[in-house]
Amino acid sequence: MDLVQLLVLILATWRIAYSIYDDSQDGPYNILHRIRYWIGMRYDEKNRLAVVANPAWKRELASMHQCMYCMSVWYGLAATLLWLIVPIREVVFFTALPFAISAGMILVHKFGKK
Repeated sequence: MDLVQLLVLILATWRIAYSIYDDSQDGPYNILHRIRYWIGMRYDEKNRLAVVANPAWKRELASMHQCMYCMSVWYGLAATLLWLIVPIREVVFFTALPFAISAGMILVHKFGKK
């Protein structure tokens, strides 16, 4: 794995994890909201996160998604396993590339304002 591929995987992993973590993003057709709901993340009327899902494994999954630092470990592990398991690494790279470009654009936008 060269440096460019590593950077693409890092940015893509961050973008996907942050999209699921950040409740202000719903995505097209509310896909991110649906993923959060399936994971077990519920919000009250003041948009505060509450983990109330059943069964217990969903509560654990939702709890794991409340911390961006915790999520980075699990999503990084998933990206690493995909990289190692998928025989054609270009598939993983080109699947991750749009997320990495999106993450790069967001970072440029955030730090370009200052």
